[in-house]
Amino acid sequence: MGTYTFDRTTPKDSEGKRNSHKTKEKYTVIENGMPAIIKADDFKKVQAKMAANAGKHAQRASSNYYALKGKIKCASCGKAITGNVNHSKDKKYYQYRCTCNCKLKPVSVKRMNDVTFYALQQCLFSPDNKDKILSYMNNQLKLKAHQRSAEVAEIKDKIDKLSKAQDNLLGMLEDGRASDTIINRIASNESELAALTEQLESKSKEVAAVDDEMYNELVNRFVSYMGSNMTPQALDLRNAAIDHIEVDGEQTTIYFNSGIGIDAATKEYFDNEKDWGASK
Repeated sequence: MGTYTFDRTTPKDSEGKRNSHKTKEKYTVIENGMPAIIKADDFKKVQAKMAANAGKHAQRASSNYYALKGKIKCASCGKAITGNVNHSKDKKYYQYRCTCNCKLKPVSVKRMNDVTFYALQQCLFSPDNKDKILSYMNNQLKLKAHQRSAEVAEIKDKIDKLSKAQDNLLGMLEDGRASDTIINRIASNESELAALTEQLESKSKEVAAVDDEMYNELVNRFVSYMGSNMTPQALDLRNAAIDHIEVDGEQTTIYFNSGIGIDAATKEYFDNEKDWGASK
């Protein structure tokens, strides 16, 4: 049997509305008050297994991600340089390794990612581009704010209608009409109200505008974000900005797509590095 809770939500406010996502400090709990889908011990085991698996999946996704996969090739033969894990003395070393016979030394994934995305960061977020980027971002946020206001209104309307339906069902319980159908419907409504409330809270936390402090934070997090996130936005930016990367025994050259400007200071920085070069 399952656990049934009753009279859990706070009472109606002065406007006659019930805030279903807030609970009382004390409410009725009836152990074995309704049929259980699975045994309690089995439920706990499943929950523990799911939590363990979630942690494992998250780790695999982050540690084995090769952000520049498909972009790096051997400068001599043109073959792809792919991601590879080297095991040595119980440690894992993530590398970009050539598939050809040109005897290129493998390159650290972190080293390659950091240098490439640092170069891209310096190009995209140069001082000359700051005002243009801020203007574009804030214009986009204004458009999203307009769209968000409509979405918020729609969510609030759904919550209001669902709360009224929940009030009616709770009234039936108070009258002693505790059928399985009513109990199941109340449980379903509570789940839906919780999801809608979470959506509403998420909408309220969305950024309304980007100021200088937030802009600087975004710039500082750019290299780490591009090297570790598999989001469609990160991949689209990578593909739009980077044409390809060539590696030979002496130098690694990053070729940016047309339109990605390299300022003099950035180009000088990479030209002075022994093994790295940057090119438009």
